[in-house]
Amino acid sequence: MSTLIKVTYLTNGRGTIVNFDKVESIYKVFDRNNGKMQTRINFDGERFLMVQEEPQEILKLVQDYERGEFQDTDWVDIEIPNLEEKLENSYNDFGNRGYGRNQQPQPYNNRRSYNNNYNNRY
Repeated sequence: MSTLIKVTYLTNGRGTIVNFDKVESIYKVFDRNNGKMQTRINFDGERFLMVQEEPQEILKLVQDYERGEFQDTDWVDIEIPNLEEKLENSYNDFGNRGYGRNQQPQPYNNRRSYNNNYNNRY
């Protein structure tokens, strides 16, 4: 049976389940961007996951799981937009890219210009 523990992504705060039978190591690393220590979970190969939980918390959760005390998995409710909201957001994003509401992006002109005196070289 797999040891499945819920941890929280560092970047977006969403929960995910990790199979700790596949984990090679867990340790703290210093993030130069925000100047804080963070927890890194390494898997086989070069795959890793940055999480909010401390290594001590993760160790306690794994030990509790092995004793039969399962973790409380309260998930954060994420509001998923419906189709109309997705279309509206896409339309608004298009308007925020520098194109006006009535302007369209210009098509890419892939024709070569031969007016650069290439014929006068020889």
